[in-house]
Amino acid sequence: KGGEGMRRVLQFQVGDPRHTSLVESHARLQLYWNKPTKFGQQELKQYDLDIGYDTGRDRVFLLAPVLVTHVINETSPLYGITAMQMQDMDLEIVVVLEGIVEATGLTVQAL
Repeated sequence: KGGEGMRRVLQFQVGDPRHTSLVESHARLQLYWNKPTKFGQQELKQYDLDIGYDTGRDRVFLLAPVLVTHVINETSPLYGITAMQMQDMDLEIVVVLEGIVEATGLTVQAL
């Protein structure tokens, strides 16, 4: 949307309502999409949506809710799809938050 310098993004917030101290926390974003084939069947596709794995932006420190951003550019599977079109598609976006509980050293995941 918009003019030069504007970019389309998918954003969401993650937080820890339990106020547990998680260390080495990071988020992953996955897209599951039932796409119709040319033969009229459905094929389940799975994509990792980039939220900054290479730059470390996927790392979250949960003292307060954190805003996570996926930029919808030419490399995104969501590129060229409008918000209205997404509402009619058979897709699901899953956020996986993983970290280590500081008190126990155990790894936890939340979907």
